[in-house]
Amino acid sequence: MNAEAYLRKHGWAGTGTSLHPHKSSSLKKPLLVSKKVDVLGLGLNRNDNLSDQWWLRAFDSSLRALGTGQKGMLHDVQKMGVQRGGLYGRFVRGEGLRGTIAENEGREKTRKNTEGKSKRQKLGGEAGQTEGDKKEARIAKLAQRILVHSRAVAAGGETDDDKALPTVRVNGAGADFTTTETKQARRLARAEIRSQRKERRRRREEK
Repeated sequence: MNAEAYLRKHGWAGTGTSLHPHKSSSLKKPLLVSKKVDVLGLGLNRNDNLSDQWWLRAFDSSLRALGTGQKGMLHDVQKMGVQRGGLYGRFVRGEGLRGTIAENEGREKTRKNTEGKSKRQKLGGEAGQTEGDKKEARIAKLAQRILVHSRAVAAGGETDDDKALPTVRVNGAGADFTTTETKQARRLARAEIRSQRKERRRRREEK
């Protein structure tokens, strides 16, 4: 867009004359507006960053103090900042943010979890057991049920009315056998297991 042609179209006389058609005392030149094109921010002088080079002085003083055992200006800046002038002089240190979980609360939860795991391990729970241990436990349990079943058969507890359970075959950990249980033998096996659990529970309570 040509501003001069546009103004002449609306009656402007040209360069050196004001925009007012009848008064010659009006402004003949536009107002000059100062533009801030630096990154210093509001309220700062553009010469401040050149007149107060505290970081350069701190670096030079630290170089001179090398090998003498003295502490340079960089050590003071790192410890307490610059009190006057420079960038650090315009900052105010506020209160630090605190977490929502206290240290004692986190330690208490960790301790409870550790105690719970140790109790399960002492009672022979699932914690710490491998697949081989579980298989051996199943085989031992099945062998115990077979023993109870054989005792019931020897005592004459099996009758013709009892329905036989499906045949169970166990392979692994050196075991390969087949067993058939009756309903009465299963009841006796469950009673035996319950009595053993009660005995183990009683021993734990005594400890």
